[in-house]
Amino acid sequence: MTKNYFPPWLQIARAPLLFYPAVLLANVMSLAGERSSKSVPSAQLLTPSAQLHALLEFLFLWTSTLYPLVYVYCARQATACAQKDDQKNAMRFSLVPLLYLCLVIALCVGWFLAESRSVEAA
Repeated sequence: MTKNYFPPWLQIARAPLLFYPAVLLANVMSLAGERSSKSVPSAQLLTPSAQLHALLEFLFLWTSTLYPLVYVYCARQATACAQKDDQKNAMRFSLVPLLYLCLVIALCVGWFLAESRSVEAA
């Protein structure tokens, strides 16, 4: 007899998936858009703050785009562990999506801070 057990942290981590279609659309448009070389002088592109800004933007867009894959993998693993009565690993797998969301939020905050610094420097 199999149990229908869904670890509690996975239920919390499922909430951002409600907004995912809008996030995916925005990320695809951002990743597919062309960068305007006319608006930023080439000397500014070489500054460390501009490189940090570009890196944080790139990482945020990709990590937020890939979140459902992380969630689905961890949900399957956590559910399989829970059905085998391995509650410790089930809890570990169920916490991974929340930690991943913390990483995405940290990248977003870093991106905004880097952008505000590059605007102030210009």
